[in-house]
This record gives sequence, C-alpha cells and structure tokens, in this order.
Amino acid sequence: MSPMWFDPNGTGKLSMPGLRHGSVLSSPPSLDGSVQGPVVNSGTTYSLTLSTTQTKDIIVLASIINGTTVSGVSDGAGLTWIKRRGTGGTNNLEYWYAVSTGILTNDTIMITFLGSTSYAVATVFGVSGAKISDPFDTSASFPYSTATIPADPISYTTTGPNELVIGLFRLNTTAIATQGSGTTLIKAGSYQLSQYVAQATAGTYSMLGAGNAPGDANGSIVDAFVHA
Repeated sequence: MSPMWFDPNGTGKLSMPGLRHGSVLSSPPSLDGSVQGPVVNSGTTYSLTLSTTQTKDIIVLASIINGTTVSGVSDGAGLTWIKRRGTGGTNNLEYWYAVSTGILTNDTIMITFLGSTSYAVATVFGVSGAKISDPFDTSASFPYSTATIPADPISYTTTGPNELVIGLFRLNTTAIATQGSGTTLIKAGSYQLSQYVAQATAGTYSMLGAGNAPGDANGSIVDAFVHA
C-alpha cells in the first residue's frame, strides 16, 4: 500500500504522519569498512590500513596492548585522533577516534606506544551516518569501560532512537571469539572482539561479550553514536 498523504489545514501542503517537515526519517549509523591488523610481540609502534566508502565518517580504533599504553595516533590523511577511553593497567584496551570528512583510501594508521609492548593487536573501522559535530550519546552509561573479570555482560542506557552501540572487548583465554547474542560482528581474533548493535529505541539494554565464551572478557568498552 502506498503511503497516505494529507492536507489537514487546506494549505496545499501535504503531510504524512510521523514525518517532520524539513527532515527525513532517520536510521542508525552504520559500519563503513573495517580491518584487524596483525599481532606484534615487540616494538614501540603499530600500523594498519583502512579504506572507507563514505564521507563524514567517525573512525574508531581499538587496540590491545600489553606492558604499555598508547601515547598517540597518526595517519596519512592527517586526521586528529582523540583518546575516548582506556581500561588501564599493564594489559590495556584503548579506544581512540577521529573524524574523517573525506573518503579514506588505503590510509595507514600509526599507533605509537609509550614504551615497548610485548603483545599488541588493533582493529579500526568507520562509522557512517553519525552526527560528526557531536557524535556520542550523552548518557552517563557512555563511554563505559572496565578491566574487572568478568568484564561482560554490560548494562547501558541510550537516550535517543536509532543509535549505533559498539562493544570493544579483550578476551582472557578465547583467541577467536564469536559475537555476543543480538550483536553484529565487526572483527574477532587474537583475543580481541569488536561488535555492534543498531538500537532502534531509547532504553536500557545489556551487551554480552564473546558468544562462545560468556564472561571471558577481561577488558571491555561500550559506546554509542547518535545519528546525524
């Protein structure tokens, strides 16, 4: 059935219920490219390469580092990288982000560590359709982080409709994890898991870590992106 349009005031301007004039019906932000880099067992830098297909993306970088922390992030496109959250400790999980107004093509992203690492792996992905000027849900739930074992499941509350909620996890004994129930996998491997859920309505929800190893996360970060 075709949508029903009305002219309730006799003005000659048609309206459809649920549609605000001057806007379009919104949808949650979506994934735009993702890659997990290799494991390195020494050194003070780490690099991986990302390509995207959309402009105005939020670029998310999640890294696992043993024995040190991230001192900075840079890339070939000259983006400005901001640390959003880290779990801390000698077995660290860090989350950085940047805004990319243009499409990225084989953009090399370089992580610099404060000291030498004994183990590091990272995942990077793009989020398309978020509000780049103010991309995050302002709920006190976000960004959530913990290094307590178990670091999942995680309870959170979103404040608006059509948000993209990401879960970044460090696993204790599970090298290759499957995504938690109700989420979509971004990347998994090398004791790292990244996943998301498109949350259509505001409310309180729970996110599990590894579907094949519930409670095995020893580090987790959850954050939410609002739609543009």
